[in-house]
Amino acid sequence: MRSLAIGLCALLIGLGVAGCTTTGGGDQLSNTVYATYKIAKNLEQDLGPSVTKLNQTAADLTAKVEANDMAVKSLQSAIEDNQAKLDSMQKSIDKLSQDVYRMSGRPTGATGLDAYSGTNYSAQSAEILPPPGGAVAAAQGTTPVPSPESVPGTAPAGTEVGSNALTDYNAAQRSFYGEDFETALAQYSAYLQKYPDSKYSDGAQYWKADCLRKLNRLEEAIAEYEKLRTTYPNSPKVSMSLSNQADAHLRLGQTQRAVALLKQLVDNYPNAPEVELAKKRLKELQGN
Repeated sequence: MRSLAIGLCALLIGLGVAGCTTTGGGDQLSNTVYATYKIAKNLEQDLGPSVTKLNQTAADLTAKVEANDMAVKSLQSAIEDNQAKLDSMQKSIDKLSQDVYRMSGRPTGATGLDAYSGTNYSAQSAEILPPPGGAVAAAQGTTPVPSPESVPGTAPAGTEVGSNALTDYNAAQRSFYGEDFETALAQYSAYLQKYPDSKYSDGAQYWKADCLRKLNRLEEAIAEYEKLRTTYPNSPKVSMSLSNQADAHLRLGQTQRAVALLKQLVDNYPNAPEVELAKKRLKELQGN
């Protein structure tokens, strides 16, 4: 601002000198030059602090923006780290749950309604039935798995133990356990066509429905859960099918149908491991 005033005055003085040599009106021009200088000087005095303040404000804002950028990057890094830790913890919890169910002789994946507490449904593990001489596998250092007698929904060892039916069933279970749901779905479907009256058919039907739910083919999953209850009404997997079908209905926004299934589970299977969580979910859905 100061340089602008000085430059303007110098220009006017130059013009004044030129005017004096040609017109002789030096006094009038000098007064004009002086008045203009005063105006420029006053502008400099009036605007100078404002310009300085604006410059300082701009500098402060720039510093704040840079600080915010750094904070956002730091938060993003922390979020990513925490998510990785949560993922690792979830995997550990899932594995621990599977081990507990195996050791207790209950069907793995009986958590059922745990799915309703979040968007990610914890993977249910399929029980793997051992062939005869399962103790040999334990002697070789592998994790022992429940025998068919100890796993609800499976029949005692009989003529099919060691047969192709058991081999095919376990192959499908391993695919499911490895979260290869497309392959497992194809294997369960083939199993049901090949062994419609097998002692493991109710299990194959249940896990087939669960594969479809995992693949987000919810309408198909619902139909297969209903087929399980129609074809194998006495299967111990019926209670789990009710809880998982309710989950599928909720994902489709069909709250009333989900509520009806949860009530059916609570009323008809009061001792099922899924009932406690079903009651909790009913309270949430019904608002009481």
